[in-house]
Amino acid sequence: MTDATTATYAKGDLVVATRDIGMYSWDSVKAGEQGVVTSVKSRNSIRVKFEHATYVRDIYVPGDQIEPLDPETLARMEAEKAEAEKAFTPQEGDILPEDPRLAWLWRAAAREATNSNHCGEYDKICDKLGIPGRERDFSISFTVGGLVMNTRVSATSKKLAGEKVLDTVPNSVLA
Repeated sequence: MTDATTATYAKGDLVVATRDIGMYSWDSVKAGEQGVVTSVKSRNSIRVKFEHATYVRDIYVPGDQIEPLDPETLARMEAEKAEAEKAFTPQEGDILPEDPRLAWLWRAAAREATNSNHCGEYDKICDKLGIPGRERDFSISFTVGGLVMNTRVSATSKKLAGEKVLDTVPNSVLA
């Protein structure tokens, strides 16, 4: 790895946080989180886009709190991600998430997430696992007759929100 104090960064570089960054839980980055450099003011003021549990946000980071993601580390992280995704694939005999017998569990989990202020984390987990999440608003864009239309739809996932839009707009008008 490159010494963080001598590393130079450019827009588009992949980096990893070397320690926890930020003062508040809603505005913090955990050590090990990946980000993308969006601009560089100086060695001590680098704007990095980190994907937080609840949103994606650019924050200014001192150069000594991040380090470049070398190809070896990136390859290892991608392999770990691929292995983890296998665990989310239903096996023969598994009860699928949309099974009505599990509806009570998803409602209880959503209620607990809301009461514990873990909504963003819960929503991210639901989206990743493909399980029903909390009912929330999504902004959906679609094209009708060459015009891009935007609408807000309530659903438990972005996929379901998109399906709701497609169900209400006749296929003949979608471009």
